[in-house]
Amino acid sequence: MVHFTGMDVQDNDERTPLLLAGHFGHQSIMKTLIHLGCDISHNDGLGMNAIHYAATHGFMDVIMVRRAIQFYIYLKLSIEFD
Repeated sequence: MVHFTGMDVQDNDERTPLLLAGHFGHQSIMKTLIHLGCDISHNDGLGMNAIHYAATHGFMDVIMVRRAIQFYIYLKLSIEFD
């Protein structure tokens, strides 16, 4: 069974497209999914998120993409609340 929640559709193991992109090291797909508004903090049924999968497989470029986006969000929120 697949659970559809917009951009964050999940498979039976609660993996989203972003988690699978992180698992397989697809940096450009991760960038696109994040730009389109997927949930970057989602954990699958094992408690793993995209950054965990990327790190497990040594995909440092994927990890850097996510960290850069988290920093961008932090900066954006900081400016909005000033």
